[in-house]
Amino acid sequence: MNIELTIGSLLAIAALAWIAGRLFPVTKPLNEERVIRNLVRYEPDAKFDEILLSEDGQTAFVPLLAPENTIGLLHQLGDRVVCRIMGASEIAATRIDHASLTIVTQDFTQREVKLFLSEKPMATARKALNAITDTQETRHAA
Repeated sequence: MNIELTIGSLLAIAALAWIAGRLFPVTKPLNEERVIRNLVRYEPDAKFDEILLSEDGQTAFVPLLAPENTIGLLHQLGDRVVCRIMGASEIAATRIDHASLTIVTQDFTQREVKLFLSEKPMATARKALNAITDTQETRHAA
């Protein structure tokens, strides 16, 4: 494989992606209607009573009542929404600092999801994550 061709191809792809991002910016942030529509499409049996939208409009955290011991994570990539229903086994780690919550996943296709939340939604997200991980720990101990 020719190294010049490889580097040239990577630079061309990066330039094209940058130009496309400038010419066709995402104008519709994630909102509750889009979250509900995509979550129900992905998991028809999902039951929830609260949606926590990230302040940047790119991500949503949904504590799920059903399926049990799961959360819904929705992330806008371009004009599409990626939806994940996650249990404790899919979450590798969480990091919380000031107004951001980072969920590190076991999935190599999207390793981290970062949410920017105010104080009350952050407490709700932390409580939902603790409930999932505490249940998982209890299962392992039994």
